[in-house]
Amino acid sequence: GDAIEAPGQKERIEHVLIDYENVQPNDLALIQCGSFRVKVFVGPKQPTIRKDVVLAIQKFGGDFVDVTTVGNNAVDFHIAYYLGTIATTEPDAWLHVISKDTGFDPLIQHLQGNGRYARRSECIGEIPSVKAAEKQKRKKLLNDAVTFLGGMEVEKRPTTPEALQNSLGAYFKQLDEHQVDILIQGLKSQRFLAESEGRIQYPENV
Repeated sequence: GDAIEAPGQKERIEHVLIDYENVQPNDLALIQCGSFRVKVFVGPKQPTIRKDVVLAIQKFGGDFVDVTTVGNNAVDFHIAYYLGTIATTEPDAWLHVISKDTGFDPLIQHLQGNGRYARRSECIGEIPSVKAAEKQKRKKLLNDAVTFLGGMEVEKRPTTPEALQNSLGAYFKQLDEHQVDILIQGLKSQRFLAESEGRIQYPENV
């Protein structure tokens, strides 16, 4: 599972090898755990790298592998080399390739057949431990939102979508507008509140 390691137990390392030639991830910020090691493989067709990717890599001590050789599979072979090296030197590490290229799958299956945890994902958010952490984060946000709104006097609760957005945005300062929208959808799906004809309604028993 994705349980937290017990005290004294060796931390599980997860290596994330990103095929930047194939995928330019916009969800690197989801990696916030110190157990991840990230390498971004950049081919000669990518003369520039997005600023947010560079800053994210610097933040958690990742690095770039600059593949200067021109060739259809040059980046793929570099990733395969690093996968093999890590698999040999770190037998307990988990291995992730971020790419839409299904050409990696036979190698991934070979590693799995040799008892290694390895998988290919098309984005950072598909990594199981990241997905589990995000699920826990969303659950906590929902519970915190219910506590916040439920603790208000009924007549002071936001009654329009705009007021609800502003109220939650002010309370959860770490969330952007899109994330607040997702939180509101979660509150609706949990039936904590509903929207009808431009008005926010709260069930009487809340």
